Amino acid sequence: MKKKTMAILSIVLVVALTAVGFAAWLIVGTIEGDAQGSFISNQFEDKYFTVDVKFDTNTDANNGKIIFGTPTGEPDEGWLTYADADAEEKLTATATIEFKPDMGFKKGEREMAYYLLESQTKDDENVVTSSTYRTIRVVIDIFEGTGTTNYKWFDMGVELGYIANPTAKVVKDSTPPEFVWKKATTDGTTTTYADYGTSEAEKFGTGVLFLELTYDMFEIQYATNEATEATTAVAEVEITFDWGTVTGGDNPYTYFNEKNPRENTTVAKYLNGNALADTVEDATDATAKTIRYKDLASRMISYLRDHVNTGLQFSITLSEGAKKVVNAQG
Repeated sequence: MKKKTMAILSIVLVVALTAVGFAAWLIVGTIEGDAQGSFISNQFEDKYFTVDVKFDTNTDANNGKIIFGTPTGEPDEGWLTYADADAEEKLTATATIEFKPDMGFKKGEREMAYYLLESQTKDDENVVTSSTYRTIRVVIDIFEGTGTTNYKWFDMGVELGYIANPTAKVVKDSTPPEFVWKKATTDGTTTTYADYGTSEAEKFGTGVLFLELTYDMFEIQYATNEATEATTAVAEVEITFDWGTVTGGDNPYTYFNEKNPRENTTVAKYLNGNALADTVEDATDATAKTIRYKDLASRMISYLRDHVNTGLQFSITLSEGAKKVVNAQG
């Protein structure tokens, strides 16, 4: 599959020594764009409208940044400590999809359904029975871009349970539309998307987050409730990273500080050079199935420092999606 590289999510590790000799880690993902910090993507153009995407960094300087850092708020005392200079964790960024029609919006006349309507079917009495609407396809691709090791490190981090695959959703109502993982393949000219399945360990390398926005997922930006005209409609997409099952989804500082550093825990796999290997039963071995929490914390930090920092790339691609047929209600 040919990956899009419209913007870069560069992972930068800032390592600080802690009171117990461990390295605290900070992973800062900076999404680079134009001079205002807006996200740059493929722009989807139509003779009637344009659609683009960006991150608002004017009202939120950290929007568009993913930070695997310290827990938010005041830290509890514990054996695993970190430097005061470490940034607080921020694992969510919100992208805004902007829809701008040439003629603008007008309440009751030119709304989102008007611009995405493609065709209608009518009965013998000229009553509409169904309508076919266009959709805006949004594909989020987050991947490694370094030589032959593409995708391996993040996928192994998921399999080890250190981190989890990202998710995305449209910020809307109490049941927001969620992106699904799709497996993307291309024949050189056309890219197709198939259902991925349930495996989590390879999604990062071979999959993309996929959703086709329908007209009802956008909100027209009227200046006031009384206003009848507007120029833009938006759909906000929230992208979320997370920690994995090894830490129960908690920030590792919180997780390990609740454990006795000298007590043992069980791990199923470990990182051995450039591959994953099953652990062994010999507790005296550094790669043993039974491992002290202190050693597991150290191993996790080393893994993040040495392997996740390999140059991640982050892109959002917009295109025309599949048609959606809406039947008239009786």
